[in-house]
Amino acid sequence: MTYRCVNPTIQCRDELAKDDIILDMDATVHLDIGKQGYTHFIGHRIPHPKRLPFLLKLKTEHNIKLIWEVDDDLASVPDWSPFKVNFDDDMICFLDMFFQVSDYIIVSTDHLKVAVIDKHKMDPAKIIVLKNLIDVKDYNSFIRFGFPQVSFRTPFQVMWSGSESHVKDLDELGDMVYRFRGNKEIFFCFHGWFPPKYRTYYPDTVLHVPWNTVKHYPGTICRLWPHVGLLPLAPHYFNNSKSNIKLLEMSMAGAACISSDIMTYANDIVHGETGFIAKNMDDWYDYVEALFRDPVLRRRMSDKALEYVIENWSWQTNNANRRAWLDFYRMLANC
Repeated sequence: MTYRCVNPTIQCRDELAKDDIILDMDATVHLDIGKQGYTHFIGHRIPHPKRLPFLLKLKTEHNIKLIWEVDDDLASVPDWSPFKVNFDDDMICFLDMFFQVSDYIIVSTDHLKVAVIDKHKMDPAKIIVLKNLIDVKDYNSFIRFGFPQVSFRTPFQVMWSGSESHVKDLDELGDMVYRFRGNKEIFFCFHGWFPPKYRTYYPDTVLHVPWNTVKHYPGTICRLWPHVGLLPLAPHYFNNSKSNIKLLEMSMAGAACISSDIMTYANDIVHGETGFIAKNMDDWYDYVEALFRDPVLRRRMSDKALEYVIENWSWQTNNANRRAWLDFYRMLANC
């Protein structure tokens, strides 16, 4: 049987091809796809209201099933987020309507499934949890040639990566960066958004690296050689639904990670073994200091985290998260 879709998850393609399930990444998205043998349309992130008539036409006139991947609790965007303005009552009503007409909604966490069911009054059977995974091939050259030397490189580099939507999350760090201002051996890198409070710091202490393309993201963070990855998240219902993708990415880049005490990350960190969990602002300073002072500790911690990620969160091992993706597509092909 041949099953075709638009906008599928890239990493599934090679594996499913063995079962004659074709994932077409290059199809032009217009009504002609209804005449080209496609049976499913899989979209990502946030559907635009103007696209609804088009999507409904695919469903009603061409019998194409609609599936949407959602990675955030869009009905709970916090007031402090600069993107809150995009999710007013009208947009939430549209999401309610769109989700109802979709055949399935793919979410990235168990908590997000609960949130979507609750906020959008969805049938639980239509919500499928498929967790974000890492493609080790994106990091192979860096793992091969960058580790284990990264643990002992100088200067000591502490990295945060994210967008302006994390403005409140960075408050979790308190004055940690400022407290290290006298130590020229510790270097802070902000990848993506550059918080205004750090823009007056000297460039020998703080570096800003703007966003690159998604394709180049793994190489960018690896080439920055982070010894420590900072994963602050403010305690908020919205953040509880986030995936652990930044933990996975930072671990693959060879960093020992420090996270807020929130389920998003804490469920996948063994405190003191595969990372640190900061319960207050002083903890962020203390754990960075500990990792700076002890290269053997950070090497051991980053090695264990890397092993855990590859074993449980990659496309290259036969783990439960990977099997869930493949089983879902095979189910679609047979229904």
